[in-house]
Amino acid sequence: MGSGKEDAKENVRKFTDYWQGLRAKDEYLPLKADGTVWVDRIAEKARIGKSALRQNPQLKNLYKEAVAETLKLHREKVETLVGAGAGLAAAEVEAASVEVLDVAGDKKDEIKMLRQRVSELEQQVAVLTVTSQRNAECVKRADKLEKENKRLLARLEQYEFQTDHAINPGPY
Repeated sequence: MGSGKEDAKENVRKFTDYWQGLRAKDEYLPLKADGTVWVDRIAEKARIGKSALRQNPQLKNLYKEAVAETLKLHREKVETLVGAGAGLAAAEVEAASVEVLDVAGDKKDEIKMLRQRVSELEQQVAVLTVTSQRNAECVKRADKLEKENKRLLARLEQYEFQTDHAINPGPY
């Protein structure tokens, strides 16, 4: 894994390649049914983390430019089909498409707390998995010992019977 700066540059390159690829095909960013830009799909298709869109200022600016261009085109298409003024809500859609990257301060603390809790739970799962595997091994050993015990008890009963009835058990 590269350094943070190298990763940031790589993410900018990946997004730029993705965006230019769309533009070369005369396509734009994918939209959800409510008209907002589909951030998860973009991150997936561009092969970058959604968090990179939030944290990398250069990438975030590229994203905002692509969102503005995408929504402008869609607004123009709607106004062409429906009439002027139909795209007035586009500013709200654009704001919603960009605001999805911004996380409020209190939400950041909640996210940090949840991530920490997830980490703790993952550690507990790892410990329990190892414990479970050890317990499974102990159960297997106990089963083997139980079978061996039954075999030896049967053999002991056989010898006791032979001794009680004065039968020569023969060489051992």
